[in-house]
Amino acid sequence: MEQFLLTKTGKKQIDIKGTGMDHNEIVFTLAATLVGYSKELGLTKAILNESMYVLWKDGE
Repeated sequence: MEQFLLTKTGKKQIDIKGTGMDHNEIVFTLAATLVGYSKELGLTKAILNESMYVLWKDGE
């Protein structure tokens, strides 16, 4: 079973625990979710770009 759990650990931080997915699959899923819900979450293009950069950078 594939799943991941997001836990808020600070005002602007979350902890991510994935089961059944590798790092790249988790990053792709989070990126797709951020893009899909960006308007509902009130994310500006700048915040979205910064979030994507951090997600992809951590995977290198």
